[in-house]
Amino acid sequence: ELIYRAILKASLIFDGSEVTFIVRSHPNQNIRQFKGLRKRYRAFNVSIAGQDVPFTDLLSKADIMINRSSSTLLEACNAGIPVVIVNLSGRPDYFDACERGAALGVYREEDLPGAIRTILNDKVRRIDLIDKGHEYFKRYVDTEKDFFTESLALIRTAPTFL
Repeated sequence: ELIYRAILKASLIFDGSEVTFIVRSHPNQNIRQFKGLRKRYRAFNVSIAGQDVPFTDLLSKADIMINRSSSTLLEACNAGIPVVIVNLSGRPDYFDACERGAALGVYREEDLPGAIRTILNDKVRRIDLIDKGHEYFKRYVDTEKDFFTESLALIRTAPTFL
């Protein structure tokens, strides 16, 4: 899975800092593949949350949410969590959140650490993403009522215990 590799490589750049990556897969995905990759990359600042941990609990601990283009971005926007959409497929984004300024888009694996740094360090950009995220959520839920939970990674900049 390309997004897992991108998250693991980005986590290595932040190793030794207070940044923790919390990964939760879609219920239909096999998390064993990710666990094997995490071990191979020696990504010690990456935690894996099981399906038994409610998504809302994870979201309440997040400073940033990273995912593919899925409706979990709407939940993060509603909660005031900045979103990074990682789309390494070469296909257009499913949602237009990046076009509308409600999320940062990453289309090359090597750009993920920079997107994370932008949200963590640029307060003006972070606030803009949160504000536009709220607007995006309100606009989108007026037209779409179907929500589902997709693969995602959350970033926490303080120690987190699950």
